[in-house]
Amino acid sequence: MTRALTPPCQTTPTRTHPVLRYLPALLLASACTALPAHAGTVERLIDMLTPGPRTELVITSDNGYRLSARFFGDIQFNDALTDVVSAKGRATLEETRLGVSRSMVFAPQPDGTLRRTYVVDGRELPLDALGQHWLAETIQKLVREHAVESGQRVTQLYAKGGSEAVVAEIEKIKSHHARARYIEGLVKAGPIDDKRMDRLLQAIVAQSDGSSFEIRQQLSTLMGARTLTPTQQVWALIAIGRMNSAFDRRSTLSVLAPTLAVDPKVSAAWLGAVGSMRSDFDARTAIEDLMQSPVAAQHAELALQGTLGIRASFERSTALNAVLKNMPSPSPAQLAVFLLSAQGVSGEFERSNLLVALVNAVTLDATGQAAVRKNAQGIRSEFERTKVLAALGSRAPVDASTAAR
Repeated sequence: MTRALTPPCQTTPTRTHPVLRYLPALLLASACTALPAHAGTVERLIDMLTPGPRTELVITSDNGYRLSARFFGDIQFNDALTDVVSAKGRATLEETRLGVSRSMVFAPQPDGTLRRTYVVDGRELPLDALGQHWLAETIQKLVREHAVESGQRVTQLYAKGGSEAVVAEIEKIKSHHARARYIEGLVKAGPIDDKRMDRLLQAIVAQSDGSSFEIRQQLSTLMGARTLTPTQQVWALIAIGRMNSAFDRRSTLSVLAPTLAVDPKVSAAWLGAVGSMRSDFDARTAIEDLMQSPVAAQHAELALQGTLGIRASFERSTALNAVLKNMPSPSPAQLAVFLLSAQGVSGEFERSNLLVALVNAVTLDATGQAAVRKNAQGIRSEFERTKVLAALGSRAPVDASTAAR
């Protein structure tokens, strides 16, 4: 037994949602996104596009939950997002939750009407109040994950419940692309307080699975909206460290660099994000970006620690030169880390030039000069080693003992 769905939606305005017409590649890139869900479950979103105007969306969880949506052609929802008004082709929604299976099939008829078939556990039933609630909830979930008209939806949510309503909606989103669009809308809508910023960043960390581009968008948008607290920066750095793209990781670190907090936990998280980069170029660039920021002098020693993870001689020496410009009077600890890192520069030309730059840039006491001489002894080329010793001699008086060495 079937019954046409005739709620108020048929008298309310409609809008076209081209859910399946050549969906952007960015939207389809979110595959197998894992995140904590209620009751200790984990939901995963898989977006797929097959040849032709067809979209299939599958959401699963580790407790047996599954939601599948298949659309052929364009589809129209009502403004309340509670029902399908029209569809160019067959549309199917299927869900299994807590052992109960529900499905709804929308089939366009020759006369232009839309036939609805509602099935629960294999039995075709009239669409009762529970079924209408399920249909509305399912449609809203799909619209949310596809970021359909996200700007308008954020505006509506903000008008009803402020930033709290929008953040609560964002916490439900599993698609990286959709979450980025909602965050952009929230930032435009108004300021975000610490409590809700904490929740947004924790949601990004919880849902990060190595995806990079959309996570970079989300973090960059939030960091561009306001200066993050040290705790919030740690959350952001954890998410950055999970990115699978060194470019996106470095680009996001560059956005954070001007406001990087002087805090032990922030420093440890920053080193983790930089140290795990597979690209020496991007690691070096991240250090250079930090050293070009207003907080460079406060983070010279941190940047020095970051150079220890760079393997290529040219990239490490370039990074060390960038740090050198921001420590005119290095402390004994900074000098020790600098020389330790310089010792790891295997290219003798790069290493000698680095030590000469150090000697010419800072004033070294007798202990510092001795440390540089000891470091230079590791240079096998007499020519390159002599460059360093000559630089030392030009900067300080040379006694008989030093001359002999």
